[in-house]
Amino acid sequence: DLVLGHNALGRFVKRTATPDAAAQTNDAPPSYANDNSAIQSDTRRARARLFMRIPAGPLRLADGHLAAQTMWLLPFAVAALVFGALRMRARKALDPSTLSLALWFSWLAVYGVVYSYAGGIFHFYYLSTMAPAFAALAAIGIVDLWRRHRDKNDRDMLLPAILLTTAVWQLYIQASALELSWDALFQQGDWLTWLHLAFVASVVVAVPGLMVRYIRQQTMPLLSLGALGIGVAALLVIPTAWTLSSVFAPGHGVLPSADLFRLIAINRNSDGSNTVRFPQSTSVSRLTEFLKTNRAGERYLLATSTTQLAAPIIIATGEPVMARGGFHGLDPALNPAQLAQLVQTGQLRYAMVGDVAIVSRRMGADAAGKDVAEWIRAHGKLVNPKLWRSARDQYGMQLFDLQPR
Repeated sequence: DLVLGHNALGRFVKRTATPDAAAQTNDAPPSYANDNSAIQSDTRRARARLFMRIPAGPLRLADGHLAAQTMWLLPFAVAALVFGALRMRARKALDPSTLSLALWFSWLAVYGVVYSYAGGIFHFYYLSTMAPAFAALAAIGIVDLWRRHRDKNDRDMLLPAILLTTAVWQLYIQASALELSWDALFQQGDWLTWLHLAFVASVVVAVPGLMVRYIRQQTMPLLSLGALGIGVAALLVIPTAWTLSSVFAPGHGVLPSADLFRLIAINRNSDGSNTVRFPQSTSVSRLTEFLKTNRAGERYLLATSTTQLAAPIIIATGEPVMARGGFHGLDPALNPAQLAQLVQTGQLRYAMVGDVAIVSRRMGADAAGKDVAEWIRAHGKLVNPKLWRSARDQYGMQLFDLQPR
């Protein structure tokens, strides 16, 4: 089922949410320490940006938020493929250079087609699988263009033209991904404005530097090489900022992505503090310590709603943890009667409720596990959260003791 369903048909056929699941997606946002409406709006947008909503189609990967994950140097990659195709006439089919281009092109083509038309389960971090091919082709393209620029005596201006095209492409990605107009890119204030000014200034220096040889009709290798270095460095400025967004403001551990918006949202807090709460993975250190301390020979250390809480506890302790609903909480592993039998036979004492992730809730996990969750609340005793939960954990989780005696 996992191979043929979730990871095959489920990638192309969109799952229909149950009415209960649809209603659960409209929950009120959590309260925040700072009642600033802009910060609350940024937080809601940050949460919404965890989920990929770009419709399937041939131009899907041109969306800024998707392209920003790995496609910053696309024009250079295209140049590598074009030059490679032109050289194929003069080379043997099994030439190593030709084979390398065939490898990277087929790599991109397969992933590109699948990701463009995957209308079901799809996440931003999948795009990282295309990064090696884009990196290799971009490097080949830059080298090919430099050699052509260095060796040609005619007025071949492909290198400065493609460098400028790549700069425009990156500004498009930035504007589209951040949902800003091109003018607004330079009006955000502070570090974001300086980021774009540094980017544009470097490109403005690099492109004319590469064109001097055509204007003066003479070879100037040191000037051209320096201009190329400045240009390539400029084209890495914005991608580096996106990379650092995952360092300074990590997103949800289950749905990782690079997203410069997270740093912009933090920057808007005028007093310098970070009150924008981004969804984080749950810390299990205090929970596992509590469970191990109070275990009295039960088979299972804990029963969770999904594997997303069970997995880190298993990794941390090496002990059995029951995930009642499987990965997303949609698999009926047991019913209330079976759960009661486990409790009566001393195999289970503690159960967690409210530990379903946002994406699983949207798929209907709360509705699927409703009967078991209600039985746990009715027959268990709520454990004081101060005994097992750290400050950064999800406040919706509730731990129940099913054998309070």
